[in-house]
Amino acid sequence: MEPRLSTLLKVTLTCFIYILQINGFFPYFFHKSDRILYHSNICILYSMIYLPAYAYFIGRSNLATLANLISFKYDHNALLLGASVFSAYFQVFAMSFEVWIKREEFRLLFNQLLRLWSDLRKNDVSTSFDRKLLLKFCYKLFAVDGVTIFLVAVYYSARDDYKLVETISRVSPFVTSSAMSNFFISIGYLGAHYHRLVNDRIGRINCKVAKIDQNSYFWRLQPEKKRQTIEKLSGEFRQIVNLHGKINRLIMRFMELHSATLIIMAAKNFILIITGLFGIYGSTLALISRNMRPQLGSCAFYSILTLFAAVEFYFWVGSAAIFTKRAEKTGAIIEDFAADESVALDELMKSISLELLHTDHNIEALGFFRVDFSLLFAALGTMINYLIVAVQFQITRGSKNQA
Repeated sequence: MEPRLSTLLKVTLTCFIYILQINGFFPYFFHKSDRILYHSNICILYSMIYLPAYAYFIGRSNLATLANLISFKYDHNALLLGASVFSAYFQVFAMSFEVWIKREEFRLLFNQLLRLWSDLRKNDVSTSFDRKLLLKFCYKLFAVDGVTIFLVAVYYSARDDYKLVETISRVSPFVTSSAMSNFFISIGYLGAHYHRLVNDRIGRINCKVAKIDQNSYFWRLQPEKKRQTIEKLSGEFRQIVNLHGKINRLIMRFMELHSATLIIMAAKNFILIITGLFGIYGSTLALISRNMRPQLGSCAFYSILTLFAAVEFYFWVGSAAIFTKRAEKTGAIIEDFAADESVALDELMKSISLELLHTDHNIEALGFFRVDFSLLFAALGTMINYLIVAVQFQITRGSKNQA
């Protein structure tokens, strides 16, 4: 791995782990000599203190915010506000309880994912990390999340009724929400990276098989060596396909354990985007139509909220989509292989290709929906329909009140 890329990976991973531990989502520590994760008593104790404190302070802040915003009858929708505030609030509890209840199983899953890296290196797979995925994750972690949290902090700090405790309570949900999204994004990217390594390895096997086919005359003169080479390639091929299956099982199991959080996360992002768009309308166009000055500060806040939720939704869905795409690509790669000099190897490749092509590699949330770009497009269509209805209702209500 390139020195700069290696340094970037270490810095990103360290920052990300600390963020997860601060939010109580990663109660483990890495033992360097054993190269496995163990339970951290300090992190567990911290989580026991952090969650009740979050429940009290952020819950009280959310109730106060909701009561304050509902008082502006023309500019806000009480149902949207309540749903957006408390979906983000309860998502933290769903995630925390899942981590707590199944923390031993999660520890085993993480350790198996770590061992997969060693298994892939043993098979002479290049250990260079996927530059594209690493840079995308860094952009999400530092640029999107960092800038959004900074802007929200500046917005509340610039208010006349500024209070440090209130500003922290407003910023905390953004920090927690980004940490949870990044948790799933990182797992999707890691699975996609592993599948890339597997596909590269299968490509190398294909090159070796092609060389045997190209030098058929040479191999006919050495039948025993040819048989040993084909047996070795067959064993290597089976081993790498087993690793492909193991990657799928681990990632799917991880997502299955967090199914409740996935459902709430999808609902939260959906509601936040609608709330943000409706808030932009309520703080600008709705006021202008009544010959009132637009609230530019509120409009800026809702714009930040909308962009933040939309980008989170896109990255979260995109990580699952690229995992599925690379997992399915393995079957397509094997299907294109041809081992003319070995009927057994050719049949093995065809049978495995057929099996992989008929395997469902999509990440699902308890069967309610698939986490891919179709979910994003479906949500976008529903948002547009709901916003049209909400805006029409707002206009009708405003007309009645003015009359």
